[in-house]
Amino acid sequence: MSEIFAENWASQSPASKDAREFVKAYYADGKPPKHGEVFVNKPLAWTYRQIPHGGRYACYEDEITRKIVQRLNSLDSPMT
Repeated sequence: MSEIFAENWASQSPASKDAREFVKAYYADGKPPKHGEVFVNKPLAWTYRQIPHGGRYACYEDEITRKIVQRLNSLDSPMT
């Protein structure tokens, strides 16, 4: 993690810190990464692992799509 990114993440607004998915993707153990740490975005890595196994089906008709639609619907954003 570069110094500038670490400082930016540490200074994120409280709204970002309260977003469960944001914290899960960008914070390690509920805390922003520090300068010099290795950053791993586990949800994004999971998504990338699905694509070689399921091809476009994984993106348009499988678990990736279900997760996106579920999240958007939870935010009252209509998606089917």
